[in-house]
Amino acid sequence: MNFLSIDVEDWFHVANYADVISKSEWKTMENRLPKTIYKILDILDDYQVKATFFILGWVAERQRDLVRAIVEKGHEIGSHGYGHDLLYQLGPEKFQEDLLRGLEVLAPVMQDKVLGYRAPSFTLTSQTRWVYSILAKAGIRYDSSVYPLRRRRCGIPDAPMVPHDVDTSFGSIREFPIATGAILGRRIPIGGGGYFRLYPYWVTASMIRRLNRQGIPAVFYIHPWEFDPDQPVPLGAAWNQRWKHRINLKNTEKKFRRLLNDFQFQPLFKGLK
Repeated sequence: MNFLSIDVEDWFHVANYADVISKSEWKTMENRLPKTIYKILDILDDYQVKATFFILGWVAERQRDLVRAIVEKGHEIGSHGYGHDLLYQLGPEKFQEDLLRGLEVLAPVMQDKVLGYRAPSFTLTSQTRWVYSILAKAGIRYDSSVYPLRRRRCGIPDAPMVPHDVDTSFGSIREFPIATGAILGRRIPIGGGGYFRLYPYWVTASMIRRLNRQGIPAVFYIHPWEFDPDQPVPLGAAWNQRWKHRINLKNTEKKFRRLLNDFQFQPLFKGLK
């Protein structure tokens, strides 16, 4: 049984556009989350799949009806922090403030305690392991922020590929690393996002099957904006930013439906049992 997660942020929140869309402009950007979230909920209903939705606090604060809709469908709610700041930009003190603010805005629409957290852009690295103690102190039971490979902004190359516990002075945190495969002994990302859109479907499917044969559950993620090929293009975005963000958006839904048909998925909190 694999794990399915949705990182709930809108098209203008992504780190890829951070240098062309400032935080002060967020409130002026077109809100396209209602359309995409309800589309995802309908797709999950079609395949009778439940998922974990890691929700950005900035979104939860302004669109509580969306959070309620997710909860009412029986999906798990996790925290994606509040302001989509990368961990190494925050530092421990500001990270704690961001985490607690994100949890605070989720609380009024929650039936149960938030158990899980995912860092923006998976920026839990060897240099930001201090995050675990702060998460545990706040009552978070698990994290899913680690890519067990080397990437430009993130990744812990020697991290286990399987769910594992990390000890802190406030108790242990279970880490659910994002799915990776291997080609010629080198790990490659296969857990979703732009890689899912870029790779032919058979690459993702074959790598997940390989993990499952080894007894490793795949942790898969996707964003609502990846189901929205008609979203705006920000002024000033460079060609490579546009390409990275928009590659194969028109094919996301078809490939996602195929994934749900071919594999079994559950929310991440199920992995705590």
